[in-house]
Amino acid sequence: MATLFGKEVGETKTFENLSYRIVGDGAVEITGFASLQAQRETKGLVIPTQIEGHPVRYIAPHAFEESGVRHVKVPRFGVQIGSEAFANCKELEFFGYSSGLSQNDDYMAIENGAFKGCEELKSVNFENIGWIGDEAFCGCKSLKYAAMPITYHIGEHAFSDSGITDAEVSRSCFVKEDAFADCKDLKSFEIKFDDLVDIKRSPEKILDVAAKTGVPSDIVKFSETKEAISDMQRKLKDASLPEKLEAYNNALKYVSPVGKEKIRELAQQEYRRAYNEIVYGNNDDKSPSDSSMSVQEKLGVIKFGEETTERALNHLNGYFTIYPELNVKTQPALSSGRPDVSKDTVTRDDTI
Repeated sequence: MATLFGKEVGETKTFENLSYRIVGDGAVEITGFASLQAQRETKGLVIPTQIEGHPVRYIAPHAFEESGVRHVKVPRFGVQIGSEAFANCKELEFFGYSSGLSQNDDYMAIENGAFKGCEELKSVNFENIGWIGDEAFCGCKSLKYAAMPITYHIGEHAFSDSGITDAEVSRSCFVKEDAFADCKDLKSFEIKFDDLVDIKRSPEKILDVAAKTGVPSDIVKFSETKEAISDMQRKLKDASLPEKLEAYNNALKYVSPVGKEKIRELAQQEYRRAYNEIVYGNNDDKSPSDSSMSVQEKLGVIKFGEETTERALNHLNGYFTIYPELNVKTQPALSSGRPDVSKDTVTRDDTI
């Protein structure tokens, strides 16, 4: 095998309208069109998932540069789009997936300048793209929306001078300087958090970093992924009440309005759980509705509840004075007047 850019490559062959070669790792690299006729006539380009039983993993640098393709579909699993592979394709409108399911963390990589200057490119499926190189979509004037849920790297000037109006990235994505420079139509930049417990940077610091990428701070929004709040509950399962409330209060800075309500509901649940534990925790789980208890025993339980209620409220309200943003109703719903203990109608809920 010959060597190219440090990679062993086999002889160039043709498959349908494509030229390709087998590289050192046994994968296929698509090198371009099979002929000048194929280059002139191909408008819808579909890259196969495999050739000769070998998986297609690479599209060579400059492979389809300045060609007349309009629609491109590539395998979903881990294809690497080489530098300037589709640069200056003036008729290209769509880039998406042909077939195949995502396999573990084998994400797609878009190398430097891969789609640079594709002024008619309107639609790109970013859902399985992990790496976006420098100037990858620079000058894509018709590209309006980029939701990048698993992208972990966006290079310098990756979207600069493009038509992007709305972008979404994960909080863990590394966005390099000027990635969105000169995006004059950019109106919304949403940062999604998948981890609401282990947050290293303050909102102010995140906005400062965003500004260096070319994103104005006044259009940045924070929100959470679908699993973020349930994951936070799981991580905080064994934490103390103060630790949970501190985590909830901090998370409020990074979630959507819907997320804020969910977190406040969690704080309310934790408060009531702690209140019940203080009021009833030393009562052997007996309640005044227990039919086996005498009237005197029921009176004793109620007296115990009355004595501990004030202590419980004073104890718990202190936490929510520290975390007022949680906006939790700290006063449990108490019954009006003493219950009738002569009947078996008194329930624990009457004092909560």
